[in-house]
Amino acid sequence: MVAHAEEFMYTAFANARDDATLRRVVAATRQSGAWVTPNLSGYENFARQWGKPTVVAAFVHAPQAAYLSPQKRVDWATSDYQFRKGSISGNIPFLRRFTKALSDAGVPLLTGTDTPLPGLMPGYSEHDDLHTLVEAGLTRYQALVAATSGPGKFIRQTVPGAEPFGTVAPGMRADLLLARANPLNGLDTLRKPAGVMADGCWYDSAALGKLLDDRKHLYASVLERGIGGEQSEREPVRQRSVSPPRELRK
Repeated sequence: MVAHAEEFMYTAFANARDDATLRRVVAATRQSGAWVTPNLSGYENFARQWGKPTVVAAFVHAPQAAYLSPQKRVDWATSDYQFRKGSISGNIPFLRRFTKALSDAGVPLLTGTDTPLPGLMPGYSEHDDLHTLVEAGLTRYQALVAATSGPGKFIRQTVPGAEPFGTVAPGMRADLLLARANPLNGLDTLRKPAGVMADGCWYDSAALGKLLDDRKHLYASVLERGIGGEQSEREPVRQRSVSPPRELRK
C-alpha cells in the first residue's frame, strides 16, 4: 500500500506530469496490485497552513481542539509548517486528478489522514478525507467503500488471521455506524450519527456526547492545574513535525 499519493510526485512524476506519464503510472500501479491511500485531506490541510501562522492559531483555538490533549495543542502551535516559504497549493489539482485516474482504473483506494498532525483532528479528519475524495471526482459510494469495506478487504489480504470487518454481514466484527439519513445523498449525516456499534458495544448519540464531554473536561482540568506548562516552555519555537509531506522534509 502506498501512503500517500504525494509520494508519486517525488518519484514517478518527478520529471513530468503530462497525461502520458499519468496513464503509465496508473497502469503500473494497477498491474502491481498495490493499494493507495491518497490522503488528500492531509495534503490540502498542509497547504492551507503553509506559511500562515494565523491559520495554525485558528486550528489551536477551534472548538474541536478541546478534545485534543494540551501537549498536542502545544505541538500544533509550535509546528514549523506555518513558517515555511512559498506554497504547495499548486500540487492539489494534480493530486486530485491522479486520485480520480487511479479510481477509474480500478486501483483500490483507502481513506487515511495524517492525524494528529496540525489541523488534523482524530476522527473529524476522516470525514474531511471523504469529502476530498468526492471533490476529486469519486462518487460518495466510492468514497464510503474506501472507508469501510475497502480497509476490511485490505486487512484480510495482508494480515493473516485478522478478524474480518468492513461490511454488515454475519461473521464480521460488529463495527457499525447508524446514520440518520442516507450518506449517499450527503456525507455530512455521518458527522452526527444516531449511534455507533464498536466491537459489539452500542453507544447512542447521548453516550457519544458524554464521551466527548468527559474528554473535554479532563483536558480542561489538566490546563487549570497547569500540568504541561513547564513542558510548553521547553518546546522550541519551531518544532519539527512527524512524518510530513516530502516538501516539509527539505
